[in-house]
Amino acid sequence: MKQVVGICLLALVLTVFSAPAKAETIFFDDFNGDALGSNGTSKNPLKKWTITAGEVVVQGKNANGQTSSDKLAGAGLGQYIRLGYNYKASTMNSAQPLNLLAGSYTLSFTAASYGSYNDYGSLTTGLNANGQIFSFTDQIVTENNPATASIVNLAHSFTLASGVSNAYLFISDLLGDGTIRIDNVTLSYTAAATPIPASLLLLAPGLAGLAALRRGQRQAG
Repeated sequence: MKQVVGICLLALVLTVFSAPAKAETIFFDDFNGDALGSNGTSKNPLKKWTITAGEVVVQGKNANGQTSSDKLAGAGLGQYIRLGYNYKASTMNSAQPLNLLAGSYTLSFTAASYGSYNDYGSLTTGLNANGQIFSFTDQIVTENNPATASIVNLAHSFTLASGVSNAYLFISDLLGDGTIRIDNVTLSYTAAATPIPASLLLLAPGLAGLAALRRGQRQAG
């Protein structure tokens, strides 16, 4: 009986050690907490971002049904950031420092490009981890008809070999033509799966063999 209990406990331990890794959201912003028209200035700040270059503005449709003048408002994005507002290339950084563990990360967001100035909108997103920069550039086809503007979901993954503090996310449009809209910015973290210690792997067949031996002894007796 004791051997059976031991094997059951070992099975439980193995299950814990071999549990699959789960993603955890570290940062999220759908810009619904900002007022329409917020542009990151001292009078109209963004709650989670600092504007370091150019101009941006919160547009779209809020929870009360109010919409901005942007023609993509009400297209399913809710509230969102329009980059390159007033045709000035813009950059925004997450305002609060991020303290990150070693592991795998995914930066994802929703984006669209609408206007009549270029064939595509171009933006760069990424993470600055104390000078270690993970940067990703996407080109999104620009539509001049709001009814046919594509809303795309994009994601980029990277790995931190060691933990960092005071990291921040950044978003930048490259053309400054005011076509890029971005929403649902998310940084998620997946810890490495805990490996099963070799000693436990060796212990399992040993306990099973011991249990079989004891059963054989009882039957012989």
